[in-house]
Amino acid sequence: MVRIEYKTTYDTFPNLRIINIYIRTAVGEYTAMAFLPLVLYGFYRIYFEKENVNFDDTLPLIIGISGIVESHILTIEMSILFIVLFVFLHFKRTIKNLISLLQALFMVIVVNLFFIVPFIDAYRQELNINSRKL
Repeated sequence: MVRIEYKTTYDTFPNLRIINIYIRTAVGEYTAMAFLPLVLYGFYRIYFEKENVNFDDTLPLIIGISGIVESHILTIEMSILFIVLFVFLHFKRTIKNLISLLQALFMVIVVNLFFIVPFIDAYRQELNINSRKL
């Protein structure tokens, strides 16, 4: 019989996370996964926990999304899809908390401008390898 402590440890450190670190060296992906619970908590705090949301209530969301933006672009793209779905599913609460959500969006953009501006600049440039355009 397997003890519950061993089962919990095995579930906490699944093989995918170990493979991400040691074999694939996907440190950005692993780091972004660490910020996902903070994003979920930020949305929970804005939508379900507080009646009157102030700036302090949006900080977990701002920090979580900023951490994902800085560590792994693909994860933020997937997160945006789920965020948009969540916002549409909770449309009435979204309207009620629209100012707080827009403040959080503005702060995420401002905090990450040092990354977003060079990223967009590099993304818009043509890539030439061996003198051929790709």
